[in-house]
Amino acid sequence: MTTVREIATNIGVAPSTVSRALSGSSRISEQVRDRVLREARRLGYGRGRSVPRVGAVTLGVAFLNKYAWPQFTGYDSLILAGMVRGAREARSDVTFVDLQQRLHGESYRSFLAGRGVHGLILRVDDETHGVAIDIAKDGVDIAVIADRYDEPDVNFACCCSRNAAQDVVQHLIGLGHRRIGFCRNNVLDRDHRDRLDGYRAALEVAGIEVDDQLHISRPADVAGGAAALNAFLSNAAPPTAIFFTDPLMTVGGLRRAVELGVHVPNELSIVGVDDGDDTRQMTYPIYTAVCQRSADLGVQAARWLARTCGGDQSSERPLRLVLEAYLEVNQSTAPPPAQPVRMTSHGQRIS
Repeated sequence: MTTVREIATNIGVAPSTVSRALSGSSRISEQVRDRVLREARRLGYGRGRSVPRVGAVTLGVAFLNKYAWPQFTGYDSLILAGMVRGAREARSDVTFVDLQQRLHGESYRSFLAGRGVHGLILRVDDETHGVAIDIAKDGVDIAVIADRYDEPDVNFACCCSRNAAQDVVQHLIGLGHRRIGFCRNNVLDRDHRDRLDGYRAALEVAGIEVDDQLHISRPADVAGGAAALNAFLSNAAPPTAIFFTDPLMTVGGLRRAVELGVHVPNELSIVGVDDGDDTRQMTYPIYTAVCQRSADLGVQAARWLARTCGGDQSSERPLRLVLEAYLEVNQSTAPPPAQPVRMTSHGQRIS
């Protein structure tokens, strides 16, 4: 078992200095603190059951993806609910952390320790993907939700929807569709890249050339889905089926189809995504969906991180949890019409 004295001897400081660094005391310099924390992490200090943490574990939660804060609708609200459940099961506390309050030059480890946070759960997108790597390098125990990493110190829990996305596009191809629209969130993250990869893979297997005019991005909300449907149907050669990669966009597309008098699925097939709150069951027709259990990501990440920060040696490290999404075929798909529906940009039907 690693001791405070062993850490102190290895880096040439007094045991009291090590104790102050580990407790988050402000009475030592950041340079010394970082040396202590790096050595403690290297030696695995605090991982054994014989080194209990004083008091309850507090998990910090930071949403660094563009569209989460402060709405917390859909996917992110499900993840957050899962985090709270997982932390409660592990008898831990959860608190929100604003990393922008970190002082210039202040380490992440020191910043979090000063707020009584023992581990951090992160939600990122492509723009903030690297922040998790920086925090892990600083010696902080973290778990990232909805992304994947090769770095051994970056733990993660995510859903993989690539295969299910390929399945849903192959389902449409099997019905006879050849022009299939694809609409994704205009802020890329791992989930939407997985779905784009699955879409392209299905077309490639079927020998269908990817048409860039059938791949668009819009905000991941109801209005974005409606705008996407307008764009697709005003195309000179409109699609006969559309894959929306977000639940709210799917709902927006279905609603806009009703407003335009386009019958789903006889005149247009629509498929989408359901993050686990049964959105697909709330539309008419019930839409065919790539389904994933988003709340489980929050549960598993929080449960694992709480046990790890609490010194539970049985917690597998690193965390590499990948839950596979699955296809559910419902009522929103059918063979393509003899002639695709085409609209003007103002919503007037041409064909």
